[in-house]
Amino acid sequence: MSTSAVTQVDPVATTTPEPVGLRRRSLPFREVFAQSLAGTGPSGSLAFGPALVFANAGHGTWLSYVLSLVSLLLVGWAFSTFGTRLASAGSMYTYAAEGLGPFVGVLVAWACVIAYTVIAMVVVAGSGQFFGQFLVQLGWDGATTTAAQVLFALAIGSIALTLALRDVKISMRAALTLEVISIIAITAVLVATLFKHGVSDSEQFKLHGVTLHGVILGMVLALTGYVGFESAASLGQEADNPRKAVPRAIRVNVLACGTYFIIGSYIYILGFDKMGTDITKSAAPLNDLAKGAGVSWLSYVIDLGIAIGFIAVTVAALTAISRIMFNMAGERLLPQALRRVNPVHRTPNVALMLVGGTVTAAVAISQLAGLTPIDILGYYGSIATYGFIVAYLVVSLAAAGYLRRLGELKPLHLVPSLLGAAAMVTVLYYSVHPVPDYPYNIFPYVFLGLLVPGLCAYLVLRRRDPEVARAVGTLSEGLHPDDDQPIQPAAA
Repeated sequence: MSTSAVTQVDPVATTTPEPVGLRRRSLPFREVFAQSLAGTGPSGSLAFGPALVFANAGHGTWLSYVLSLVSLLLVGWAFSTFGTRLASAGSMYTYAAEGLGPFVGVLVAWACVIAYTVIAMVVVAGSGQFFGQFLVQLGWDGATTTAAQVLFALAIGSIALTLALRDVKISMRAALTLEVISIIAITAVLVATLFKHGVSDSEQFKLHGVTLHGVILGMVLALTGYVGFESAASLGQEADNPRKAVPRAIRVNVLACGTYFIIGSYIYILGFDKMGTDITKSAAPLNDLAKGAGVSWLSYVIDLGIAIGFIAVTVAALTAISRIMFNMAGERLLPQALRRVNPVHRTPNVALMLVGGTVTAAVAISQLAGLTPIDILGYYGSIATYGFIVAYLVVSLAAAGYLRRLGELKPLHLVPSLLGAAAMVTVLYYSVHPVPDYPYNIFPYVFLGLLVPGLCAYLVLRRRDPEVARAVGTLSEGLHPDDDQPIQPAAA
């Protein structure tokens, strides 16, 4: 690889030097992995995921999770391709711009801003929902009222923002600890279910009543459980060895979560089969599973554990989006104020406070307007999913484009690139066809509508200042293939 092919020039640093920036080369693999794991939030995904997938895939639920894992491993190849060559806080939008050009990069930038912001709203509401369920079990029936949920949203959003504003090492360790606590609680229920009912479930082994169409529809929902795995890429400039840490964190997280989802979903369905209960009719599947396994006392731990786990996901989402906005500000796609960082913790505090305040206020206002936490999970979660899937699709294609630019593209590289993109196209197609019921039928248009202002602003910028517009995606560092260190920017 030639040095000139990967050397990048900071379009802002050459004119307005930053006295304080992100703390570079400071995060070991553990913290980078923690960002990826907390971004995925496997405990929260497993709380409702299998029941939603079962509604379409039936006893082929585990197969839907297998297919989703294969799809994301293909997409993961694209992240490895970029991660071993580039380090950037811009994450997916920098990758897209490097492979397919500035306009596509801006498209992905705004898709990421929308997706991470909205998914943060989802998990703040979800945390409040489970915390409310926990308090109800303790005897406070008012914990699920609108007033209580609004107070929970304000408190949870504030806690997550406070953690995200701290030194990134501290916030990531806290997020990892919170998520592990939640995973342990859920795993205890799964193990108890196996001890109670054994491991054999002929309905699932024989795929009784399963159709290919149902499995693919289930795959669409299963994939949503993984979103956030890529957020490790937003720590590219802060990782001490980004060339290894970022791709490894993504790869390990996808494999670990995928395995957990496959096994967990199988045990989920096995438990409900043995109880003779319809999982799709359960309002709290994990609590019902615990009751059926004779460990109903674990429902307290489950509800509190998932509530805590969702706080970890919120921290990860705020961390990722703040780095992306920090990078966008550096490339003049957003106001320069978002480039400011805390001089002590070296975190983008202005971006964090903006997005953290917006997320918390939006959840509280939504609940005051009459939406329940379950409504927010379904409605806003759908909008966020479109943002992530579009970004994954583009990054899969961009990887091949980037290798072509470097003169490294081989025919074999097209296989994971095109298959990963095809998998995401399939997910998008089946998420809108057949046309879902209202209001889910309007969410694709809501997502597109949210994209329009950002894209229009870029087109205006490109007309007024072509040089700045062409610099999209260049605020990154090429990584030396031999010693994993960043190649120094070229002289201005």
